[in-house]
This record gives sequence, C-alpha cells and structure tokens, in this order.
Amino acid sequence: MLNKLLICILFFSPILFCTEKKAKNETENTFPTLSNGGKTIVFPNAESLTRFETVVLEKKSGFLSVLATAHVIASISSSVRNTEKVILFENPDIASLYSSYKKSKTELVKARKNIERVKDMFENRVATRKDLFEAEAELTDCVADIEERESRLRSFGFNPNQLESYPSGTAVVVSELPESQLSQVEVGESVDISFSAYPDKTFQGKAEAVGDSLDSNTRTAKIRVSLKVGNQKILPGMFAKVEFGDKIEGLLLLPKDSVVSVEGKDYIFVKQGADTLVRREVKYLAGSGNDISILSGVEEGETVVVKGVVLLKGISFGL
Repeated sequence: MLNKLLICILFFSPILFCTEKKAKNETENTFPTLSNGGKTIVFPNAESLTRFETVVLEKKSGFLSVLATAHVIASISSSVRNTEKVILFENPDIASLYSSYKKSKTELVKARKNIERVKDMFENRVATRKDLFEAEAELTDCVADIEERESRLRSFGFNPNQLESYPSGTAVVVSELPESQLSQVEVGESVDISFSAYPDKTFQGKAEAVGDSLDSNTRTAKIRVSLKVGNQKILPGMFAKVEFGDKIEGLLLLPKDSVVSVEGKDYIFVKQGADTLVRREVKYLAGSGNDISILSGVEEGETVVVKGVVLLKGISFGL
C-alpha cells in the first residue's frame, strides 16, 4: 500500500507543478506593462481593452454653461412719499458708502457753483487770488472724493451710475467666477437665475458687467446681473444660482467622468493601436451639465476612454 502511494506522488507531482507554473504565467501575461513613466499602458491583447468603453472624439455643437453661486446685493423700489427710488443694500457698509457717494456728488455741484461765483468776483476785483485758489482746491477735493468712493463701490460689484438708472422693481445680483471660466460670460446676455426661496421658478436676468479686477486670493471676478422681480419678494442677502452660457459650435465634448485629476493636473487616456492606451494631460472647460469642452491635449478623431478611467488611473500612476 505504501509503495502505491509513493508511485502516485512521483507520477502526479510533475503534472501539478507544470499546471501551477502555467497558471502563474497566464496571470502574469494578463497584466499590462507600463513605459514612459506610466504614460503608456500596453495590454497583453486587444481583448483586454474591451472592458473600457471608448468614443471617437468629434466636434459638436452644444450648450456649455457655467453655474455660479450668487447673492442679492441690492434691490430698488419706489418710495411711498415721493418719486425718488429707495435702494436697499445687503451690506450696511455698502449702504453707508453709497450714502457718502451721493453726498459727495451734492458737494461737487456746490463746489462747481462756488468756483464760478468766485471767478466772477475775482474778475470784478471783489475776491482775491487766494479765494480763487481755495475754491479750486475745494473742487479738486470733491472730485477726488467721488472717484475714491466710486472705485470702492465698483470693488463690491456696483456701478453707481448704473445703480441710479435702474427702474423700480429691480434686483441686483453678484456672482463670482474663476478666471478660467470668464470666457463663458458675455456682457448683455440673458441668464437663468434660481432662488432657494422659489425652487419651482426660474428668473430671467441680464449679465451687465464683469468686475474690473480679480480677487488675488481666490482668482475670481465678480459678475453683476440685474433682473426684474415683478411681484416676487426678492430681498437683499438672498442666495441664488446663475447659469451663464450659450450654444457654441465646434466643441470637443467629453463626459466629466472621462477625466482624472492628480496633483492639480487633469488627464485622459487615448487609445493608440489595438492594445495600447496613452495618458494625456488636458485643459478643459467644465459646464453645469455632464459635458466638458476639451481645450488642449487631444485632437478630433482620436479615441478616448470614457468608462473605466479610475482603474487606468491606478495602473498609470501606481495608486
């Protein structure tokens, strides 16, 4: 009995060893190989790529929009006592600044009238040259005060001259966009605005101006939007969402899920040949929907992976 057991072990051991070695080789042959610092991924056969869904990139037309958070900074209504308009501000500091601006304009009118009076008196030798210099200095100070206060108002997203021209029943909304998305904003375009207070209603507004400067910390610019509110109660301080954008021709569109990000850079995977994928860095413009517009890094007609990119990210970067 012992002899039979030894014969069986000796006979089947090579078979078991060969089977185990064959299985190990097959496992190794199914794993992709990397080159060029992980940028190039070569699979053992074309069938291995069937798990990744791809599309051929082509130019299309589409509505590429940007959704930005915003808030109401002012509302304009009629006074119940006279024909003057009442402007309510979200920020009391802005209200105080605007009041100072209005006061400066009044002082400027007085200063201009005063210098004309002093000039006339000087010509008739009633006023001295010193009186004339003092009147001119007063006028210069008034102009400087208005310019300084107007500059501060503009930094908050206000154009004081525009603010005074709004009809009653207007709300002013300010949103902020990163500098990379400012190309989506066209001054004068119609925009959709939604408020959490009115979840089932979309308001139509107008993009009126892009801020004169970028915030040095957030790299964003303020966008001023106005809308007519009618009978709706839109109050200063209310939060809103503004959708900028329009239909554009010739976009290279991809789903957002086709892009992976590593250390602040964005990548896609492009198919080259039957068994090879290449990692490419891209620049793109994201909209509010599921599509993004590729700006650089890939050309029309190339085949791009749109599903399974998370797995490829792990393979390519070793994550």
